[in-house]
Amino acid sequence: MSLISAWMLAHAQVVAENDQGVLWQMNEPNAVIQLVERFGCSPIEPVNQQYYCRDAAKQIWHIQSLNGRVYAQSFALNQQQVVAKRTWLGKHLLTQVVEHYQIEIFESQQRAQTLVDGFNFRYGARLASSREIEHGRYHITLDKPQTSLLLVQQPTSTHIVQITTRTKSH
Repeated sequence: MSLISAWMLAHAQVVAENDQGVLWQMNEPNAVIQLVERFGCSPIEPVNQQYYCRDAAKQIWHIQSLNGRVYAQSFALNQQQVVAKRTWLGKHLLTQVVEHYQIEIFESQQRAQTLVDGFNFRYGARLASSREIEHGRYHITLDKPQTSLLLVQQPTSTHIVQITTRTKSH
C-alpha cells in the first residue's frame, strides 16, 4: 500500500470503486492542506481546488474540491487494461470522467518545454495562459472548451495531466 493510500484510510471515506481506481471523500476539508504539504502535490488551476500528486513510479493522484467537498482518486498507470494509443502528446494512458470533467493522462518522450512550444503553436487561438510553475513543471489553460493541463518533466519522460470541462447534458 502506498503512503498516500494509507493516509487516505485515516482521513477519508470510500465513495466509489471502479476498474480504474477508488474515489475517496476527505472527512475534513482542511485535511487537503496536510495532504498537499506532506506529499508535495502540485496545484492545478484554479489554485486550491485541484492538485496533482505523484506517489510512486506508476501511481498518480488527482485531488479536487467540488461543491464544498474534497475528493481524491488514484490512477495506477501500470494496471490499465486499455491498450495505450499514441497522439501528438505521446502515449495516452488514461481517460476518466468525473462529474462534468474529463481527466486524461499522457506520457511523452518529449521534453516538457518542447510540448509547451507545441501547445503554443497548435492552440494559439485557444491559449488562455502558459507558464512554468517551477523548473520542469508547466501549467497551460485553454478556452473553448475550458482545459487545464499540467506538464511534469521526469528524468526520462514527461507526464501530461489534462482536465477538460465537459458540457452538461440536458
